Amino acid sequence: MTEPHVSTGPNRALPGVVCAVVGVMASLVVLGWLIDVKALTGAVAGRPGMKMNTAAGALLSAGALWALRYERRDRAAQIAALVCAGIATLIGLLTHLIRDLSYLWVDPRVKYFD
Repeated sequence: MTEPHVSTGPNRALPGVVCAVVGVMASLVVLGWLIDVKALTGAVAGRPGMKMNTAAGALLSAGALWALRYERRDRAAQIAALVCAGIATLIGLLTHLIRDLSYLWVDPRVKYFD
């Protein structure tokens, strides 16, 4: 099997850098939610932090982009990217549906989402 070919343009490292930055950021937020450290979930004190579902979607999206960062990709990388992107899309869709359609089954006097 041949080695993956990386783009030779001036921005060839950009997708990898973006994946790494987003992946680290999202991983820290997920870790913050898991161990209940609010400082890891938000960048600015006193402002709302990133929610767990947003961090999970960003982490999966970074994984999909990471799998597709080479011009020549094998079948496993394409499938992994498709699965990651599909799960991230599903998380976003379910979040949207739950937030926008929650009035059908929840008590309107209770604030579930801050």
